[in-house]
Amino acid sequence: MISSMLLFRQFDQFIRNKGLFDPSDRILIAVSGGIDSMTLLHLMAHAGIPGAVAHCNFSLRGSESDEDERFVERQAKQLGYFFHTIRFDTSQYALDHHCSIQMAARDLRYEWFERLRKDHGYTLIALAHNLNDRIETFFINLSRGTGIAGLGSINPRQGVLIRPLLFATRAMITDYARQQDIAFREDSSNQKDDYTRNYLRHHILPGFKDYFPSFEEIMAGNMDKFSEVALIYRHSVRENLERMTTMHGRVMHLNIQSLLRFPAPQAILYEWLKPCGFSNQIAASVLSVLETDSGKQFFSPTHRLVCDRGDLLLEELTSSEKKVYYIEESVKSLTDPVALKFAVFEKTESFHLEGDSRIAWLDYETLQFPLILRKWRNGDYFCPLGMKSLKKVSDFFINEKMSIIDKEKVWILYSGDEIVWIVGRRIDHRYRVTPSTRKVLKVELDTLPESEG
Repeated sequence: MISSMLLFRQFDQFIRNKGLFDPSDRILIAVSGGIDSMTLLHLMAHAGIPGAVAHCNFSLRGSESDEDERFVERQAKQLGYFFHTIRFDTSQYALDHHCSIQMAARDLRYEWFERLRKDHGYTLIALAHNLNDRIETFFINLSRGTGIAGLGSINPRQGVLIRPLLFATRAMITDYARQQDIAFREDSSNQKDDYTRNYLRHHILPGFKDYFPSFEEIMAGNMDKFSEVALIYRHSVRENLERMTTMHGRVMHLNIQSLLRFPAPQAILYEWLKPCGFSNQIAASVLSVLETDSGKQFFSPTHRLVCDRGDLLLEELTSSEKKVYYIEESVKSLTDPVALKFAVFEKTESFHLEGDSRIAWLDYETLQFPLILRKWRNGDYFCPLGMKSLKKVSDFFINEKMSIIDKEKVWILYSGDEIVWIVGRRIDHRYRVTPSTRKVLKVELDTLPESEG
């Protein structure tokens, strides 16, 4: 057991050694009401550090969440801190943004903390992460393959975020709270194994601690070393990329031969592409075709990468290339980004298909509205009319002997996540008009795309 006075001295020393804040800083303290954040709040108050308290009510545990909010407000005011609070509909946010409850809560709280900081003139945001949180995050990052940067886990300071308790184990914090009679709230969800972090905390890491009694201290040293290695790594990457790359207008060029001579070409290629939304898997794919497939292109949501003969060419997509258009059932015509006319009619015995690539005849009842119109992306598949198997859109373009410029001008019509029509080229076999079709959608290309005019 560690004495409360010793932990307070370590707290003060950690702040000074890491240079976490200056006396002039105004600090916003994030307090959930749990033992970690309540201990941080009491240590900050005992040290005479000014600031305010911020509490998020995530509305996930009914009256329990409301009681947490009232508890933190009382404690904050007793300790002389101004109290900020907000209530979120976390479950709805998770549904709207297609993310987990954990990720929703994380996004909501950090966005709100930053708004508070700017609106009220706070300079830093103090979080109550401890050494055990840091170790858990290390293993989560390791299992998810986040790379060398993730092996440093959580840092004491990241921008305006500071973590004054990062030196302390959970056991140290528990001892201090007991000795100081610090009141706190226990989140019932912490006892469940629904989340990866809780499973690690309850089942995996205790085994390491049992086998290696100094496990936490050893891990702290390892993570500090990994953080230093990450700094060296980033410095080397930055210097080498500056040597390998040149800017020509709005296009960044990376010399392929310089890249291939580098000891770890995929690593440095990924670091170059990562800020533009490309994955490590895409970096590996690019590397595999560098010397065999000139002209091949890869897309992220914001950028295009072209494998040229001597260079990799990276450019940001224009607004029209990134834009997605939604077409409701009531739409009769479209002029932007391409001119299309839409007509729906019953299929009668006299119905006759016109064999014109500018017209898509589609089985209306197979379509999911709104239809989506966007540019093609690498990795798109469809089932060309007359075929029964899927084909890469990029392979279809090759068979059509389309130039890079032609490909850039192509728009694609989607139903849900399936291609309906490569506009002006070929419909998808799954959406064709069949003998059983009762209602037909006719989509007509009124003016050819720019590349075909």
